[in-house]
Amino acid sequence: MNPILSQYHRERQRRNTEKWMAKPGVKEAQNEKARIRSARNREKARAAATAAATITATANGQSSPDDSDESEPLDFPSSSDERAEPDTSSSHNSNIIDNIRAARIDLANWSWSLGAESLWEQQFTRDMNGAQEDGQLAEFLEEVQIHTEQGRQILRNLKFLGRVSPKSTPDDVADIFLQSYDLIVGTLSEVRFYEIKLAEMEFDG
Repeated sequence: MNPILSQYHRERQRRNTEKWMAKPGVKEAQNEKARIRSARNREKARAAATAAATITATANGQSSPDDSDESEPLDFPSSSDERAEPDTSSSHNSNIIDNIRAARIDLANWSWSLGAESLWEQQFTRDMNGAQEDGQLAEFLEEVQIHTEQGRQILRNLKFLGRVSPKSTPDDVADIFLQSYDLIVGTLSEVRFYEIKLAEMEFDG
């Protein structure tokens, strides 16, 4: 799935974003807010991943993540992995990672990349007002509707990334959970924002 934004929307979005970000102090302030929010989300995800990994470790009779050495993410296996005995779960987890990579590409191609969430409302209002001035409000809202439906499809695809093998280590579980979490949060946030805006437009109409 590789949705392509219309030239109209891309150009208007680019001009409006550049104009807004050029204001004194705006870029620095938004970057700091985004950094704080990302750190907070990562901390929440890390805590949830640790809990999930602990449950898996207990079920498999393994030690908890706190008792094991910290390992590298699955995308970058350590050299010791090459010397380890063959594990039937490796191909299973590799398939999941391939699916996660594909989903990440889908999200990058789909997202309108509006920047910090605190700017989304203002950006939407500017885009909508600009479309209305150009006599293209109906086309703009239709484009938003299509974008939202495409986002929902990405979320449905994320449900079928795959299941973690029973032989997966706690670090495997934590790594896959964190990558999936980032994808879901990023997609769902944008989908819900536009769904709400469309609902507001329908109610006002």
